Amino acid sequence: DQGQEPLALVHEEEAVSFLFTHKQAQDLSSTINVLITGGRPVCPLCQTPLDEGPHACVKQNGHHEIVQIVEAEDEEEE
Repeated sequence: DQGQEPLALVHEEEAVSFLFTHKQAQDLSSTINVLITGGRPVCPLCQTPLDEGPHACVKQNGHHEIVQIVEAEDEEEE
């Protein structure tokens, strides 16, 4: 198993299988956790990632003003 590269098998157009060792799975899990915790904040209403500027939230359905979500540290500076 050591030195074995992960393998991806495509069975159908919509399905993908991955074969990897337990150690490779643990390493992948650690990497994913680092990426997720370092990512963009999410909208508290629709849970989509927030970019710079106004956010057009699907939960507001276009019937309300666009909510400008400000991080706590930005509020303290005002």
